[in-house]
Amino acid sequence: MSDKIEDKRGLQFCYWRTNNKLETVPKGGCYPLYLKDTNEFVLDERCVGAKTTNPKHTIENARWAFIYDEFFKSFQNAKQENITENLWGPLSGGTIPVNKYALGTKYKVGKSILFNSNGESYYYGFKQRVELFSESPGTGFYFYIIPVSAPKIDYAYFHQSEDIKRYGQSANLTIMFHGYNLDKKNKYKAKVYLLEENEAKGLSKTKDFEEKNLWDKVIVQDLSTRESDSNWNTYFRHNFNINIDWKKGENRKKNFTVAVEVYRVYTEPGLIYGTNKKEERVDFKNYADNPTTDLINYDTKLLKIQDIDKKDSISSRFMVSEELMDSYLKRIEAQKVNQVQYIGDVRYTHKEFDPCGFSTITVKSDDAEVVIFDEDGKDKPIDNTAQTFDIIAGDNRKNISIKVGKLTTKGVLCNGVLLQTGEKHSEQKNLFQIGRVMPALRLENGVFVTMPDMSQKGDYDVQPDTKRGLSNDVSETQEWQLNRDYKFNGDDEAVLMLKYVYNKTFLEKAQSMVSTQANQKLNTLWVFNYFILDEAKSQSYYLPVSTCRYPNQLVKVRVFPDMEWELAALIAIPGTRKITLKFTSTRQDLRGYHNNFNFRYVNRQLEAEAKTEEKVGVDFTLKAVTSGTEFEAGYKIEHAIKKVVGTFNAVYSGLEAFDGRGNENRGSAAIRTGSIRTFEFNIDPPNVGIAIKWKHALAKLDKNKGKVGTRIEGGVALKPFVGIGITVDLVSVLPKLTGAIGTAIEWIIAALEYAVKGLDIYFNFKLNAEIAGEVSIGYHSVDGWDSGLKRELKVKVNASLEAGVDYEGTVIATVTGAAGTTEETVETFKAKASIGGGVEYTENWDADKGGIFKTVQVKFTGMKAEIEVYSALVRRKKTVRNPEWEEISDKKVDVKAKKEFELLKEDIWYGPEKIYTDQDEKKTK
Repeated sequence: MSDKIEDKRGLQFCYWRTNNKLETVPKGGCYPLYLKDTNEFVLDERCVGAKTTNPKHTIENARWAFIYDEFFKSFQNAKQENITENLWGPLSGGTIPVNKYALGTKYKVGKSILFNSNGESYYYGFKQRVELFSESPGTGFYFYIIPVSAPKIDYAYFHQSEDIKRYGQSANLTIMFHGYNLDKKNKYKAKVYLLEENEAKGLSKTKDFEEKNLWDKVIVQDLSTRESDSNWNTYFRHNFNINIDWKKGENRKKNFTVAVEVYRVYTEPGLIYGTNKKEERVDFKNYADNPTTDLINYDTKLLKIQDIDKKDSISSRFMVSEELMDSYLKRIEAQKVNQVQYIGDVRYTHKEFDPCGFSTITVKSDDAEVVIFDEDGKDKPIDNTAQTFDIIAGDNRKNISIKVGKLTTKGVLCNGVLLQTGEKHSEQKNLFQIGRVMPALRLENGVFVTMPDMSQKGDYDVQPDTKRGLSNDVSETQEWQLNRDYKFNGDDEAVLMLKYVYNKTFLEKAQSMVSTQANQKLNTLWVFNYFILDEAKSQSYYLPVSTCRYPNQLVKVRVFPDMEWELAALIAIPGTRKITLKFTSTRQDLRGYHNNFNFRYVNRQLEAEAKTEEKVGVDFTLKAVTSGTEFEAGYKIEHAIKKVVGTFNAVYSGLEAFDGRGNENRGSAAIRTGSIRTFEFNIDPPNVGIAIKWKHALAKLDKNKGKVGTRIEGGVALKPFVGIGITVDLVSVLPKLTGAIGTAIEWIIAALEYAVKGLDIYFNFKLNAEIAGEVSIGYHSVDGWDSGLKRELKVKVNASLEAGVDYEGTVIATVTGAAGTTEETVETFKAKASIGGGVEYTENWDADKGGIFKTVQVKFTGMKAEIEVYSALVRRKKTVRNPEWEEISDKKVDVKAKKEFELLKEDIWYGPEKIYTDQDEKKTK
């Protein structure tokens, strides 16, 4: 070294003494200073050039100063008068201020300097320049030192960690690693996990970190690189969206933090041949237990991070508000709508000719393909970008291809319309604009105006709206990440990988009033947020497609929830409400009714049984299915329906006049016959089978291609809807009867009085009515009603007249008088009359091009009466007044009278009439 400084003047080098070892330090040398070592830099006369006049004085008055290399570089490029900050290291001893680089007196004087590497851990690894000079820095000798400690996981910092963020916003994380990249023998990698702070406390094992990790996968980073020549540390930097799924349906503010593991990566020989890659965990840090809290002391210019509140707060976590899920979804949708309106959608009516452009835009999914832009299109608008392309998705993503045809953006003139200076459309990010987008102006009457609409005539050129500037980042607004939410296939195709974001909370506003455990149970009902499926449930996305020829074409996509509902139900109300049982009706077994509609998910057998007269049997299964996950609600009870029973009793009370109990009917007919029959009123209430399924479905008609609507299929069977049976003693109400029926009864009475004198006579009028219906539907909110849908309602009324001297062979008459009670049983003459007839009301529903219609018909089947009076064996018991029994011998059956009456003829009372339900006036075929 001495040979090289014979012709030099001043300080030329120094020595580095560490652990009693002396080493020469040349100009510009770089030396790591390990925390465990003693590091001293010293001078002697050998370090001074031979032409130095007074070497001893030069050594004793040598000046030492140090500064971070980053700062020194900035000084070198700045004018002296612009350097106002003193960023030099905290040395003292200088007596004469040095103006150059604003050093002042922050230097040490003498022939040695001792460096102690103890200090703030996050400054380890930063390269520092040591200036050794006699007059001013930058003119003499210099070298570099780098403080080094044992390898360690250092600070974790979330940008603006003191702010309360909201779901959907972004978080920016920086983690510093020191020393792992300085190991000459081994390689290292880091694994980073995002955790909810409360759940992360106390965790230390890898499997626990993996289980609690909120990211889709563990993020791994190689630690062998370094930040820069001036910063030898390694950094993990990650910008990510705060995923709404992390809310987990909980209505509370949450804190999130990270855990980090470091692995040594190596290879070892295989058991048979080759080598195997191995990894061994050598360190970890859970920031929930060991948070970064002291970053208020850092140098913001050096680390390029900033504390906001200037307090000793936690920087290794970020906070997210308890915003309601419903509010979040509305806010995100509003952000998208605002950006779409801000960007604008330039609309074209004829072909443009700029060389940088495309000819078509085709949107395609697995289910549909639609060309929304075609500059050579015939017999239709070339620009249909106003329409949306609909898909159905759930938690599982669906791919939407957006492909441009005949793309020419490379090797042609590109003016970068609506791009920042220097940008070209040949880059995918500028063709499919997922970053910041420039809104457009168009020329109208010589003036550029906003909100472009190229349907008007005039100059179709556009220029950037520089006053409004760039929009927010398109991918950030829509919470997109590359290769998760979108990707590029070649130069001419972008693929959106979209899913539906469900609101998996239920009655969230009310949850603050109940316990967390109750919230969890309540949120299991979240599928009922989507019980009604309509357009309001859709979520919108968009992608600007832009070239010089056609700037800012917006491809708009709507995502509908992949939710399918199936409802199968049976309702069985007691078969008959009896005053006295007379009316019976066959109740059809509807348990398998839902199978007629090809249900995919409801497969259990339904049962409903009304065990007693006052109980209703109900059984239903309601199932929702989304993305292959099933949710089921079942209900099977026997419940007392007092209102139904009360209705029966009210009808009975209202008709009590017909059974002879009313004062106004205690007249001659009742006295004359000596027997009043009991009024009978019976109802067979509904036996109902329900089979309905509904979901979002793509339209099938070509004109509606690419559109989603609500699809409803199913039906309702009511067999019967209601059955009614009434039996009335006509003798008690004979004075009220007129017309043909009254004439017939009078004839019967006369015939019976002739045939059987002094015996009881009864007449019962019976009315049996049954209404049955079946409805099947197939409807799509975009395509309309299915052809061949079927609806039928049928009403049948049967009437009959029964007359005789007994009821099923026996008449029991009870007469109360002063002398006591007389009973007699008579098998005697019989008279029977029947009135056959009925009314049928039918409704058949269908649809055609004119809309939905029903065909209505009311048919009367006519009414005939055939009356026959005959005699049979009679036995008589004597009354209690006369204890002697008198028996009457058997008599041969003898027809005393017979006659047929045609009371009413068969007739069509109404219809058939074709009636459209969506019109005020009827249409007849």
